[in-house]
Amino acid sequence: AVKWVTNEWLYYTTEEDNDKSCLWRVPIEKTKRGDRIKKNKRERLFQEYMLDICCATESCLILEVEERDGRTSIGRYDLDGGTYIELTHLNNLYVPTDTMCDPVLVADGLLVERGKNLTLLNLDTGETTEIFHETTEDSIENFVCQAEQVYFLENNSLYCYDGSRRKVSCLVTESDFAKAVKRSGGNKRVESWDEIYLDQGNLYFICEIKEMRKWGTGKKAVYYRTELYHAPLEDPQQISRENILLDYLEKEAGYEKDPDEGCFEELGWIEDIRNGKAVVWCPAKAGKTDEIFYDLKEKTVSTHGGLIEY
Repeated sequence: AVKWVTNEWLYYTTEEDNDKSCLWRVPIEKTKRGDRIKKNKRERLFQEYMLDICCATESCLILEVEERDGRTSIGRYDLDGGTYIELTHLNNLYVPTDTMCDPVLVADGLLVERGKNLTLLNLDTGETTEIFHETTEDSIENFVCQAEQVYFLENNSLYCYDGSRRKVSCLVTESDFAKAVKRSGGNKRVESWDEIYLDQGNLYFICEIKEMRKWGTGKKAVYYRTELYHAPLEDPQQISRENILLDYLEKEAGYEKDPDEGCFEELGWIEDIRNGKAVVWCPAKAGKTDEIFYDLKEKTVSTHGGLIEY
């Protein structure tokens, strides 16, 4: 199984006859026709019952290693000397990832969660430093990184860890977010801020909204939908709603009534944000869904077939 790819190496594991995982690396050759894997020059590096790569640099690998007895640790494998040094045990410890599914690295540290504490693990010494105490039961699962800054959502607020200052600051409070939603109109209430993205100098936030509306019979009912907001990285307080995309979903996606709860849930959803576009799924005919693309700069909606006039 492929574990990590750098500009020069591909790292992968194989299962050995002794039920252990063996870590290998193979060089990547750059050619005019693209990258070429030189299988005949593979190198055997390390073996353990189970292992995974948290991150790779030019000089070392940070490994998550599990022994046969279940003992798990994070360690550093020196690529020059071929030695493995255990840094810390993984008792009640979790290695979170950012929106690209990569571990969160800041300077010489790896961000880990130990219980309800967000902790920085020094990759040279193995020392751990608590940088943030979580206030909710759920672990923090959404991180985005920009240079030495790590942005994350916790308890419906936006925080930033500044690696150069080694300090966490609250940039946008739950109240600030609520005011931004209120400015957009309607009888809406935020249930939760669930996802955060960073794209082309802006932070993007996806939240779940609960709204009271009248429906066909004239009675009021609860409507649930997701909404997308953005703020410039240099001033996260300037929060704006992506009206064009959300108005499109309101018209084209529609809602479905929950027969048990009596509420209505929106059928379209925002799947991802990348390369200047929001990737959205919207119901189509015959029970299918269409993949829609929303240009975050131009504020236009399109499909694989071209621009949608809206």
